[in-house]
Formats: sequence, structure tokens, C-alpha cells
Amino acid sequence: MSLRSQIQKPLTAQQLDMVDIIDREFSKAGLPPEFAAAAVVNAWYESKLNPEIKSGYPGEDSVGLFQLNIRGAGAGMVLADGTDLRKDPVLNTQRIIEEVKSSWGNKMRNEYDSGNRNVSRYSYHFAHDIERPADQVGQGNKRAALTLEFFPSDRVTGRLLPVLSTPKKIAVGLLSLSLLS
Repeated sequence: MSLRSQIQKPLTAQQLDMVDIIDREFSKAGLPPEFAAAAVVNAWYESKLNPEIKSGYPGEDSVGLFQLNIRGAGAGMVLADGTDLRKDPVLNTQRIIEEVKSSWGNKMRNEYDSGNRNVSRYSYHFAHDIERPADQVGQGNKRAALTLEFFPSDRVTGRLLPVLSTPKKIAVGLLSLSLLS
């Protein structure tokens, strides 16, 4: 089941398209749906799921779904010709996934390994450890509370089928589907 179908907060068609990108990229990266759900909540908080948005804070150069800062996770994403790759929702999501997979994501992974499946905990850790705002605890708590507007049960269900990204995986997936019918 996709994250899109589990979200209870009203979103526009464009916002839902961004949810699909986040869900797909987290799945391709082998990360659990709870992490993708937390990423959606944080992206909504950061950008309202608008890949083109630039931070309005004076002196801050942050852009895109996860508001990647030019001196932080977004370093190297502005080309010499001025093209800002942080505005590409796929690249923006892939860059934030690098943060999740790095040591910054240790608390998320440890909590997952301990069996906790509450999306609000991952939203908290995502804000606190991945986004790393000035007020990490306050922002973590805000995003944990916001999670319940998206996912009132504080849970998401798993994906029905894994993302098929290689020819071998596609062939196995198609064979599996044909056996089911």
C-alpha cells in the first residue's frame, strides 16, 4: 500500500506527486515505510511539499522539498551555470536519504531495530538528527505532533511489492505476479 493512500491530511495533486517521489525513493533505497512517512511529514513542514521553494529566512540559502542548505546537505548541488539541483525533487530526496543512511540516521535505525513502528518517533528523529534545525527538540516535537494529522493511527502499512529497479528484479517480480494470477 502506498503512503499516498494512507495520508489523512488533505493535499493537492502536486503535493501527492511529491509524496509518491519520496515514497518511491525511500523504497528504492531499502528504507522502511515509516522512514518515508516521517520524510513526508518533514518535507511538508519544510516546504509544504513544494520542490521549487526557497527559504525566506534572511541569510539562509535552503531550497527544495527538504530545504537543503547550500552549506549543509545541499553542498555541491548548485552547478557553475547556476542550475540548482536542489529544486529537483528526486535529487533532493536522494540527498536527504544519504543523510538518513549516514551516522545521522543511527537513532532512527536503532529505534526501528528495537521494534518501534510509531511514525511520530521517526518524524521526531528526522527533524532532530537529519534536518538539524537550531531548536532540534522543539522542532522534533512539532513534527511528531504533525505526524498525527497525516497518519492518525501513528502507523503505516508496508509496501505490497518491493520497488523493481533492476532487470533481474523486474523479471522476478513479473514471474511472481504471473504465478499469483
